[in-house]
Amino acid sequence: MPTLARKPDGQYIVRHFYLDFATWQISPEGVSHLRRRRVEEDGHFTTEQFMHLWTNGWVYTGDHPGPAPGPLCVGDRDVPQDLRDAIHEFHSTIRNGQFAEAWRFVTTTRTRESVIPKDVLDIIDAQQFEAFQKKMAGADRPRLHSWFCVDIRTVISSIEYIATIEFKQAAEQQGLATLRPVELNETWAYTISAWKVKWDGFLGLSAG
Repeated sequence: MPTLARKPDGQYIVRHFYLDFATWQISPEGVSHLRRRRVEEDGHFTTEQFMHLWTNGWVYTGDHPGPAPGPLCVGDRDVPQDLRDAIHEFHSTIRNGQFAEAWRFVTTTRTRESVIPKDVLDIIDAQQFEAFQKKMAGADRPRLHSWFCVDIRTVISSIEYIATIEFKQAAEQQGLATLRPVELNETWAYTISAWKVKWDGFLGLSAG
């Protein structure tokens, strides 16, 4: 199990065997990430958390970090591939401002069997989409720069999951673009046609 350790000079390292290495340097960002999760000196943490550090370039070998390896979806091995694909496509469409495409992961009026006439359902769906679009494209919202699927875990049954997403937002402040990570839990549930995400409470993210 990965372990955070402190060297005699006060610097931190991570002990974990991966890619033929047993000792890893860890950046200040990596140490802060673990501390926010209550992992202190000589504290153990999960392999999934280690992979999150590695993917972001926060653990490394050598004298200094190299480029981050890039997005990687980690978590339960039994998570269906179509759920992983849905999470990626949902955030891709949000990032590109394709809100109508993103909406199909959210709306339930198209799959719900109901006694409500179709024309009424269409009106309800249009109203809900308008609210969704405003929330995601608000002019005062930071832009979605990138995201990382930190973990996926079962919520109630085998067909409902929570995906923990780490967003990086680009906020324009005095002409400078700054990035900050924001973690967010999303609940994904399976419907007849596809995975659906419960979006109430999402951060407003506009395309940039």
